[in-house]
Amino acid sequence: TAFSTPTGHYEWLVVPFGVRNAPPVFQRMMHDVLGDLVNNGVLVYLDDILGYAETLEELAVLMRKVFDLLRKHKLFAKLSKCVFGATEVQFLGYKVNGQGIRTDESKVETVQNWPVPATVSDVRSFLGLTGFYQKFVRNYAGLAGPLTDLLRGRDGEKMAKVEWGTKEQTSFDALKHALTTAPVLATPDPEKKYHVYTDACGYGIGATLAQVHPDGLRPVAYRSRKMTPAEANNLWTHEQELLAIVDAVKCWTPYIGGLDIVWHTDHEALIWLASQPKLSKKQASWLRTLCEYPIEMRYLPGPQNPAADALSRLNMLRKAMPKMAATTGGICHAIN
Repeated sequence: TAFSTPTGHYEWLVVPFGVRNAPPVFQRMMHDVLGDLVNNGVLVYLDDILGYAETLEELAVLMRKVFDLLRKHKLFAKLSKCVFGATEVQFLGYKVNGQGIRTDESKVETVQNWPVPATVSDVRSFLGLTGFYQKFVRNYAGLAGPLTDLLRGRDGEKMAKVEWGTKEQTSFDALKHALTTAPVLATPDPEKKYHVYTDACGYGIGATLAQVHPDGLRPVAYRSRKMTPAEANNLWTHEQELLAIVDAVKCWTPYIGGLDIVWHTDHEALIWLASQPKLSKKQASWLRTLCEYPIEMRYLPGPQNPAADALSRLNMLRKAMPKMAATTGGICHAIN
């Protein structure tokens, strides 16, 4: 951070705002300060420190260690921003408790009260906020499709008016509803086997990452995206299904890397794909990617597939988008 001026050479003694490397330097310092406590009762992201324990007594011992380390390195915590002994806390934009992770009511309320967008900038802002919680929403990409289409090719038109019709309003309302009914996502448990449910529906792919808990199968995260025109037009149905699992494992590698996975698909032919003597280059490439993960494949009929059920939520958009529904009808049985 050294720089020269007519009056001499200077160097920052503390990290100033605006320096590109400030966040990683800050994060590395906090890891050095808290040492072995990180990921062993303590989570830290820059200046947000979260301590967790089974009992209040254990938590008190843990926090004493945290404060001793902060004091040793001359770091100070502002009392008005501290919360102690809570069963649920707000951390990095989420509400975290013993059951898992859920959306922050204040942000969901903001979405609920959001006025109908009038400009490209308005649409982008709305999608930015709802997109923050997209891992809580099944088939977010499909629900948001009509709104994302409004932004295509309009990067430099922030204040340009958008054409708002029935399909855009239906998409807008569907996203609001999806966030208010978003489930509590289970905390990933590396000791439990992961289950991945995938489906493809002509214009989009979706996946659900879940684990079995004492109260049943619980979602850990949702993943969805629109297919590119090339993918939608050039891939066979079974290739779109294969694309869905490849996209999912790449996205969730931090969770599932090196762990046993059960892949549930409603496309039975995929189970035998690896044994086929002739594969296209694309299929072979995708199978090589999947070989990096210990995956067990299981056939699951569509009505039992939560990923397919996610895509079926587009029923609410079908009347508003007859052309899209006609295109996907007969391909995605969950919509029919």
